[in-house]
Amino acid sequence: MRPGGNRPSACATISIARSEECPVSMASAERSLRYRSAVTHRVPLEPPSQLILAAGLKRPVILPAYQAELVCRCVEFKSLDDHARDRWNDWVSASPSQLSRMLAWSIGGHASPATRGKMLALLARLADEGLFVTSDLPSSLRREGTATDVGAIGFVTRNRPQTLLRSVQSYSRQQYRLNRNQPLIIVDDAGSEQEAQTRTALTTISRQRGTPTYYIPRSATEAYCRRLARVVGISSETLSFGLGGLDDMDCRTGANRNMLLLATAGMTLFSVDDDTVCCPALPSGANGGIRFDSDTEPRTFRFFRDMREALRSVRGADVDVLSEHGRFLGATPSACVRGCNDGSLEWADDINARFLEQVRMDRGRVMVTMNGLVGDSGIGWPTRLLKLQGRSREECTGTEMAYAIACGTRTVTRTTDKVTLSDTVFCMSTFVGLDNRFVLPPFMPIGRGQDTLFGRLLRQCYPDGLVIFLPTMLLHDPAEYRSQSREDVRRFYGYRMATIIGVIAASCHVDAPDGASRIKRIGRHLTDLASLSAREFGHAINLRLAEDFSQQLTHMQALVERYHGSPGYWADDVLAYVTAAREWLVAHKSFAPDDLGTPAHSDGARARFRDVVKMYGELLSSWPDIVQAARSLRPELWEMSRT
Repeated sequence: MRPGGNRPSACATISIARSEECPVSMASAERSLRYRSAVTHRVPLEPPSQLILAAGLKRPVILPAYQAELVCRCVEFKSLDDHARDRWNDWVSASPSQLSRMLAWSIGGHASPATRGKMLALLARLADEGLFVTSDLPSSLRREGTATDVGAIGFVTRNRPQTLLRSVQSYSRQQYRLNRNQPLIIVDDAGSEQEAQTRTALTTISRQRGTPTYYIPRSATEAYCRRLARVVGISSETLSFGLGGLDDMDCRTGANRNMLLLATAGMTLFSVDDDTVCCPALPSGANGGIRFDSDTEPRTFRFFRDMREALRSVRGADVDVLSEHGRFLGATPSACVRGCNDGSLEWADDINARFLEQVRMDRGRVMVTMNGLVGDSGIGWPTRLLKLQGRSREECTGTEMAYAIACGTRTVTRTTDKVTLSDTVFCMSTFVGLDNRFVLPPFMPIGRGQDTLFGRLLRQCYPDGLVIFLPTMLLHDPAEYRSQSREDVRRFYGYRMATIIGVIAASCHVDAPDGASRIKRIGRHLTDLASLSAREFGHAINLRLAEDFSQQLTHMQALVERYHGSPGYWADDVLAYVTAAREWLVAHKSFAPDDLGTPAHSDGARARFRDVVKMYGELLSSWPDIVQAARSLRPELWEMSRT
């Protein structure tokens, strides 16, 4: 409570129970600070009152309806003076209602300049009781930080030796220039005919640069699977699936990533795709400080006709890429603030209250760091463009010409203008730092979208895990030609295995005490589901995906309403997408993955998917034990993989 403040009466606030540190205390804060409602849920009660849940309160509170409404209308960060002015203006312009009459009774009189001060006092009291959060951070969170390095650089590849060598040389070159010696670890799913050629080339690079380089081809992975299975005491089939995927599946990138996780278990890791190049660049508007944002992906897209135009839009930067990731991996929110040199803070207006409270309480650690990119967008389904928000939406739909370019190109810049800390579930593995000192969940070994599933599982297993988006861009330059058109943007693509498993896993009640136990719990949930009869399994999948499908279409239609159907060329494509999705559902009548290598929605596809769910569930259930064994076997693996 503020000194001299009156304790709220029972009729005004009941059962207010604060955590040890309230989101905001007016006793120590200036009125010039910015505040926003901390309310997360409210439930109407009788007589006119509401049950309120807010970040920072251990138990719900009961407020008169007019007080609840007053707080909930303060949705942007503003000073309490500004909030009082805005709410007073709302009151003046509102027609007589029970709410306005109760407010008038509470602060004594009709709307007038004199009563505005009383409204400010009411807001201050509610803020003091924990109903608001503030954008201010304690000064203890602003001390200077220090930088460290990641433990290793990892590459995943398959049958692209020339592309791989270009990538390895670029990262090795920066290491050499900065006098660094982090090991390079290459996991290759190529056949034996490529193995000797790739090993020879990597040995040459290692000797030229003096960089320790480790090459793990498919043959070494298979031998390691057998060794690890004996140590852990599990079926070799489980490990073979987890680290090798399925032989008849073309996309086994997730299996490569799992092998990389085990090869670096207990370390921090910077993992990159083999079609990336280490040539750091920054967007023209990049600046210092740190932003806090809970958007799904707080990076901004810009769209270009070709690579030359995209590269002209950025400026080269002398950035130590490994140090950037090492500075933040494993860091608390306060360490992230200290790691940004000028210490300036920026808060997204729509930041969720839970994340804001997490930052203020300095809770959680950064588990994922991601660079921006210039080059190929890395977007699997172009319909993503229809959902863009904020500055990305302005870049995409600002003019009809800009929209045509965005729909017809894959060449973009995709980054932030400053270091951004987030609690998002988003993960894109093109260039990603991972704190592998935690027991991270395994990637889905087969199919595309495995990094998206990884991000969802990571958040489910580590609810306080955080993500850093770095403004430094690296080049994503695939060797193969990739294209898209406006028709691709309007198309509904169905469901991938990774998407379906993410929806299934989200229905699991994870009541375990730590991340490793939660990984096991989700694994058991999947194996239990896969043990159902074919009919029961299909019904369970359809039930969960029908809800997800409905939410997607509702979200798309809500976007059209939010922007009043403008611009029309964008709204037309959204409605075309919704129509295509409904037609897809009518044609298929059930949900099944379309990336299993068998005709989607056939009985064979559904049966095979159930087997895949079972195998992935078994992998999750055993994964913490596998990781523990891998830590002890790491010296042995590195010794046999040295080039």
